[in-house]
Amino acid sequence: MSKALLLATLIAGLALALPDTSEATTFHEIKKLSASDAEALDKFGYTVAIRGDAVIVGTSSGEAAYIFQRNNGGANEWGEIKNSRASVPRAASSLASA
Repeated sequence: MSKALLLATLIAGLALALPDTSEATTFHEIKKLSASDAEALDKFGYTVAIRGDAVIVGTSSGEAAYIFQRNNGGANEWGEIKNSRASVPRAASSLASA
């Protein structure tokens, strides 16, 4: 697998997965990741972790995290395989904060 660069766009509430080429002069979008149960003001993409073919995306409140897996839903697709939302208010939870 080629390496991937993930860029978070808080205003749009999206994380964009882009391929990392050896020349690193041009990039093109391969997938827009979005939360399956997004809520207003979540700021999906505030925190991001990448390991191999998996990406974990968190929200600014730290109350939700989403796991995406490469090739889930088809070749080179990045499908959401799991999400978790804290059941307690922010003051007592930091589920998705780095």
